[in-house]
Amino acid sequence: MIISLRKWMERIQFLLLFVCLTYVFSHVYGWVQDWLDPMDTYRVPEGAAVKAFSTDAGWTEPRHPLERLKQFYLTGE
Repeated sequence: MIISLRKWMERIQFLLLFVCLTYVFSHVYGWVQDWLDPMDTYRVPEGAAVKAFSTDAGWTEPRHPLERLKQFYLTGE
């Protein structure tokens, strides 16, 4: 059995080129995906910002602002 050094070098060169291009394309794909994705609306607010939402969907009568403030301090909602 004859082992051709030239063929093995071509195979190694092809394998290295394939691995390098796969690595580059995966990073380029990640950058494009980050660029195209919309901003995450569910992220934790930064700085002194407070994330708030309304849980008054079940209430039929308007609640007094002090009751809402009390609920906010007790439950954080």
